[in-house]
Amino acid sequence: MEELPLVLLDLNGILAYKTENTVPENRPHVTTKYYKLVARDGIEEFFRIAEGSFNVGIYSSTFLPNIKKFIDGCMSSVRNQIKIIADCSVASLDPGYGIDKNLKKYDTVKTIERIIYHPILNADRKWNFNNVLIVDHEERKLRFVEDRNRLILPEYKEGDTSPLLDIFDEIVMKLSKH
Repeated sequence: MEELPLVLLDLNGILAYKTENTVPENRPHVTTKYYKLVARDGIEEFFRIAEGSFNVGIYSSTFLPNIKKFIDGCMSSVRNQIKIIADCSVASLDPGYGIDKNLKKYDTVKTIERIIYHPILNADRKWNFNNVLIVDHEERKLRFVEDRNRLILPEYKEGDTSPLLDIFDEIVMKLSKH
């Protein structure tokens, strides 16, 4: 049986937004050392509908404890459906630092190679250039990923009310081109 494609969603900007502001009590969120991550509505529904169409993972430039805290606090009902969790240790430092004045020393880029050649995340060698899609809101972070393996979407940010399901059709359309 052929493996379903893997869609890797960014944490901050796709699954949640980051804020230092007060969050209404009815909004699912977690508090980290420096900020709060507020979950996008419809995460469970997105995973329910994705099941059978594609696998879902997280590829984030944040630290693993913050990702795990978010999953435990805002995504616990779909925890077992998350195929891969890739944190900042899987991303690479942005090579443009020192050249581009807007880059900070901790800025990172994401590459598909860091997923498909990873001895733990891809131990079964299921994932390859033909079945992985990385979804992020920052083109800069995905500039080294081929167009067919990346989907740049508008940033989910404070004040946005669009549920995660709103991006489902764009993901399916992009995967159909693989």
